[in-house]
Amino acid sequence: MKHLLLLAFLITGSFSAAYERNKVTYSTYRTVHTGNGLLSLTFAPDQLGRLAVLRLKKNGMELTDTFKLQQYTETPLFSLSTDNFQGIRELFWRKNLAGVSPMKIKSKSADTITFETKSYGGSNLGLLRRVRLEKAAFIVNFESVFTNNGKGKEKFAVWLNLQGAPPAKPVIPVPGRGTVPLRGMQNLYHRPFIFTGAGGNSNLPCAEEWAGFRLPGRKTVWIMESKGIKNGGFFYSWGNQDHRTPIRTVEPVFPELEVAPGQKSAPVRYRLLVFPGLENINALAGNTALELRRKDPQEIEMLFCHASDLPNALRSVVTLRDKKGREICKESFLIPPGKAGSVFLRKGKCSGKAAAGTLHFGDVTTNIYFEK
Repeated sequence: MKHLLLLAFLITGSFSAAYERNKVTYSTYRTVHTGNGLLSLTFAPDQLGRLAVLRLKKNGMELTDTFKLQQYTETPLFSLSTDNFQGIRELFWRKNLAGVSPMKIKSKSADTITFETKSYGGSNLGLLRRVRLEKAAFIVNFESVFTNNGKGKEKFAVWLNLQGAPPAKPVIPVPGRGTVPLRGMQNLYHRPFIFTGAGGNSNLPCAEEWAGFRLPGRKTVWIMESKGIKNGGFFYSWGNQDHRTPIRTVEPVFPELEVAPGQKSAPVRYRLLVFPGLENINALAGNTALELRRKDPQEIEMLFCHASDLPNALRSVVTLRDKKGREICKESFLIPPGKAGSVFLRKGKCSGKAAAGTLHFGDVTTNIYFEK
């Protein structure tokens, strides 16, 4: 009996020494790297092939919230493995996928990597995803094609859960009023504006086909753009209620796809553009972003940043209006050629507080958006 009590004491003591309730530890995972002279990308092939880390190569600054594998210790005999739900990968709106799902690296070159699987996240859908960096540019292109390997028709909407490196703030251009699929009409405001995040759930119709993050204090903005998302897609954003460490997401939900057995889907294409040197973004024209900064009641600064080289000078016209629709600023000027990441500054006269505007940049015309 004494021997049994001694054994029980030794076992309990061993558990007590090693056990710490609710302890969180982080596990390593297999990675593969690619990049160009400006951006560095790290993927996790076994976790849906997600883009786990996106960095600026010049200074190593992370742009996205880093993907992590976590292990929670619940009892001396039980622990739970999970992840922090970060990393850029295709999810399916309102459908569950396994987070641990290896993808084969079908091919890899200096600027392109292609992932492939016959069962993406444990589903009946195979996925071929091609990721390509543009040379000497702050641009990453994604193209994904799904194959229905099941026996029945598959209907799904691709969904991206995006989170900038904290403390990141969303920048989502939305109309004041618009329809969200399955959610109906959303009455958001009396005019189009830039949504900057909120606690809880927000369903947002698309005013433009881009949205992203500004990184306060780091003079960097990055966005996701996808042509065609307005045709049946929308943006979703979730925010926690903790104001000390706020999380605000940007989640594009693409138009629904329908794929018959044995058939392939239309390609789902989107791209990431990074604008170092900007603190915010009010408009996007091609690969060039515009930020407006108010210095005094009569002057405004217009900053243009290029995600890729601008080989030729282009004419730009910035027109701003107040909340009553009155024109308060109109500036026309030539923007000189510039390298990727370069910022061009122009100052202009402005007779009031801007609430909306228009940007003509070369042969592109787009709207300018402001926060409420």
